[in-house]
Amino acid sequence: MLDELLNLVKQAGQQAVVENPAVPNEQNDAVMQEASSSIFSGLQGMLQSGGAGALKGLFEGVQSGDNNHPAVQQVANNFSGSLMEKFGLNSGAAKALAISLIPTVLGKLMNSSQNAEAGSSFSITNILGSLMGGGAAPATAGAAAGQPSGGGIMDTISSIGSKMGFDKDGDGDADLSDLMAMFTKK
Repeated sequence: MLDELLNLVKQAGQQAVVENPAVPNEQNDAVMQEASSSIFSGLQGMLQSGGAGALKGLFEGVQSGDNNHPAVQQVANNFSGSLMEKFGLNSGAAKALAISLIPTVLGKLMNSSQNAEAGSSFSITNILGSLMGGGAAPATAGAAAGQPSGGGIMDTISSIGSKMGFDKDGDGDADLSDLMAMFTKK
């Protein structure tokens, strides 16, 4: 999932990073890599500390376009702190970059997961599997590489998703649109 997330950051990062005079050109790729890592670790932390409710809050903030939503701010603040610490950006430049890039990438992530086909890296089960440490690789790819296949955790996620009624749209998979529907429609 990190590679796909990095691709979303690169798509959104042209103006926020590449055309930003505060970011030296030789640091563009590293800054985008850091954005990807910050988003992933932010999502992972929210899932671990607040469960699906924390992720729901984050995606509600993104969906509403509220850059001041606490969950969006948390990810953006972590990223801006990394920019100041690792790349020497001043506070104002780091915060401006973070608040212009993070909501955009999160919006693209949400849109990609809503439009993902079953088994795609952006399906909700694969996103949750990656965040929980199970990876998004197919079982055979992980086993062939000598790594845990993620099959056990993916089976667990599918089972939990089924029990929680994640497949709200009846399309046979549990993706982010199903997760959002679970929290917004009663």
